[in-house]
Amino acid sequence: MFAILSNLSRRQLDALEVFNRINAEKLRLFVTKFDAANRDPAKSEFQFLPSLFVNLSAVSEFRKVLMDDSRLVIQRLLPFMDTKFPLAVRGAVMRLVRNCTFDSEFHQWLLGPKVSLLSYLLLPLAGPEEFDEEDTDKLPVDLQFLPAEKTREPDADLRVVLLESLLQLCCTEFGRHFLRDHGGYLILREFHKWETNPAVRYACENAVDPLISDEPLDHMKDLKRVDVPDHLVQEFNQINKTLQEP
Repeated sequence: MFAILSNLSRRQLDALEVFNRINAEKLRLFVTKFDAANRDPAKSEFQFLPSLFVNLSAVSEFRKVLMDDSRLVIQRLLPFMDTKFPLAVRGAVMRLVRNCTFDSEFHQWLLGPKVSLLSYLLLPLAGPEEFDEEDTDKLPVDLQFLPAEKTREPDADLRVVLLESLLQLCCTEFGRHFLRDHGGYLILREFHKWETNPAVRYACENAVDPLISDEPLDHMKDLKRVDVPDHLVQEFNQINKTLQEP
């Protein structure tokens, strides 16, 4: 069933149609099955469930279900971003989370204590580097005093997904201040020193720029609402393409 639903939901309009035929109770059941399947590798019949979740997360209505404060859905998925889980599993959750960060009205909730998203995004990017006491105190508890054998997310594409999520969070004034106050720049600074892939380094630089720049004027606090002329968009796209080349 999940394989069929996954194939049917690849396009956004089709994903919306699939979502409309699945009620909220079934979606919660799917999350339960996802949880059980990934804690029991023998349950291979659920291998297409992660891709179904990613496809559905392109639908704003599904994202609202994921981020419904009364349902605790996304909180059950976040632990699967850990590198101990298979690539397909953690990749699906990371991409789902990235899609959720596009909804800026949820940024405060995602970064707040009910979800603590920042820890889940930064931990796969963090290495074994040590910080002084003042900087360590800024970091979320889960990122303090990491062991010497701590490794980073091994898949370059997923590192980009994590960085794109952080960039989306930086589009709001609250998100920028939160990342600065909780050591986001520190982790990204050390990550950038370690990273060798040009495309990933560029994604990291994009996420760092809002953190080290002066705050924009009041009417530009939400960076997503800033109108950029078409000719500049084309120029920026060309610059992006050039900078990502090896």
